[in-house]
Amino acid sequence: GGNGSTTNISYFNIPTGGAVADFGDMIGMFSEFGGVGDGARIVTMGGYDNNKSPPRSDQIQYWASATTGNALDFGNLTVARYNAAGASSNTRVCMAAGEGTSKTNVIDYITTASTGNATDFGDLGYSVQGPAGTSNGTRGLFAGGEPSSGNENFIEFITIASTGNASNFGVLTVARNSMSCGSDAHGGIS
Repeated sequence: GGNGSTTNISYFNIPTGGAVADFGDMIGMFSEFGGVGDGARIVTMGGYDNNKSPPRSDQIQYWASATTGNALDFGNLTVARYNAAGASSNTRVCMAAGEGTSKTNVIDYITTASTGNATDFGDLGYSVQGPAGTSNGTRGLFAGGEPSSGNENFIEFITIASTGNASNFGVLTVARNSMSCGSDAHGGIS
């Protein structure tokens, strides 16, 4: 997906590098979706759907990361939205914030081994779109984002194995949104 103009899923082999190859197709033309994986499945949640009005989606789709093929329907989010952030463990995926009918602070979760609709996890302390999300498999971090105006610098955390509202973790050095992030066993946000 991406930029609302393609259903294409592409991949490359991280250890060996090389050219990007075709993996399969998404269910629709989505962009601005949250995506994470648990090692066995890749999951995308929500997104900007150019074929809908309003364009926000509650679609959850997934595919097995070890074999090529098209995405399959997983279920639906509790709130349709795009520009959200994800954090995952090896059993659970959490999706936070985003743009629905307005900026939201909702955190949803799914259990990746089975399909079905998302369940309410709790809330962030602030409503934004475009936060960064990352995890170390135990804690999920959500940072920054765009509220109604300006940018946020908050960092909040959740414990992925349990449900509840996010707690304060700290602040970014600069308030910003739409960041890329990555993590290792210790987590991290850039």
